[in-house]
Amino acid sequence: MGFGPSLVGASLSSLLIALGAPPGGWLLGHWLGFVPLIVLARRPATTPGQAAALGGVGGLGIGLVGFSWIAELLTRFAGFPEPVALAGLALFAVWMAIPYAVWAYGMRLGPSVGWGSYAWPVVLFVALQFCWPNLFPYTPLLGFAEQPAWMQLAELGGVSLVEAAVVAWAVAAAGVLTREGFGSRALNGAVVVLLPPLMFAYGTARMQALDADAQGSRVLRVGIVQPNIPVGAMPGSARLKRLREPSARLAEAGAEFLVWPEAGAFPYRVSRPFLHDRVLGPGRVMLGHRVPTLVGLGSRAPGARYGYNSAYLIAGDGTVTGRYDKVNLVPFGESVPVVNPDWLTDRIGGIAHLEAGAGPGRFVLPGSGPGGAGSGAGSEGEGGAFLGPLICYEDILPGFVRQVA
Repeated sequence: MGFGPSLVGASLSSLLIALGAPPGGWLLGHWLGFVPLIVLARRPATTPGQAAALGGVGGLGIGLVGFSWIAELLTRFAGFPEPVALAGLALFAVWMAIPYAVWAYGMRLGPSVGWGSYAWPVVLFVALQFCWPNLFPYTPLLGFAEQPAWMQLAELGGVSLVEAAVVAWAVAAAGVLTREGFGSRALNGAVVVLLPPLMFAYGTARMQALDADAQGSRVLRVGIVQPNIPVGAMPGSARLKRLREPSARLAEAGAEFLVWPEAGAFPYRVSRPFLHDRVLGPGRVMLGHRVPTLVGLGSRAPGARYGYNSAYLIAGDGTVTGRYDKVNLVPFGESVPVVNPDWLTDRIGGIAHLEAGAGPGRFVLPGSGPGGAGSGAGSEGEGGAFLGPLICYEDILPGFVRQVA
């Protein structure tokens, strides 16, 4: 096989991994995706430089497909022209592909026989994924989140252990295709046949054990309000209607706690300090229901140039009982990195910049007393629930999530 066809073959890795991505991913693509790149990068006829090129092509689709929304973010929220936004997406995809190029290069130079030939690709891949400074934390196995039994190994060793298991399977699958000798192929074949069902069986058993432990635990009935409000294209009154009507229905259905979307769905920004819902007048949250509500609001202190992306916990009587300001802001969408934000926002009107919060937050939802959860009855020690707020992509930042927990 010439180098040109090999590049096409390497691109198959991108396609297969992308097919496994959510929503509705084809999970077999996650398992198969690494195999073409491993086979092609370790061919004796492949030079180390060619292996790096194959790895770059094999990883390019991770950014182009998995993060295609970045182009829209740059045009809609940062105001960049579409060609500039597409160029930004391309640069981002190249950056995300570099670890795959290094991985393929390292595989070509690494051991080709013995146990080292199995362990080296796994260790190198996991190390690169762990250390590479991606703009957004990401694993190519994100589709496993849609079927959580596949990802329960992460409880033992984090995402790295899940990645190690899948790459080890792919190395064995490549060995079935390329290794010589019945014994070697039989060993690789055993790994290919046994590893996925064992991994799934462990995950299923672990989830069943957690469900059993949860039997008899206190249940908090949470209502999620998803108004599907288009960005910047709906009057404030219509936005409020889409938030209030489902909230009233959820309250009637027995919800003890409501969650509204991130700032942007609610049509107004609040002035800090925001202490009670009544200051919003006709735009107040507690109009049509009296259930404690977590709501995303833009907030800004009087006279301040920049505001915050905030989440407020509002009790049933309208009292604000907690505030969290988003700590990890999306570059260019919510913050201006590297350069002085004043300089850039003065020159490009569509660029947004927000202040970052001081650190993780914790809300306390009082226990269910005579007035219900959050009514003010009860206390932290009387069945109350503790809530750790995360806004937008903060939920994929493992280190920050652990801090919140």
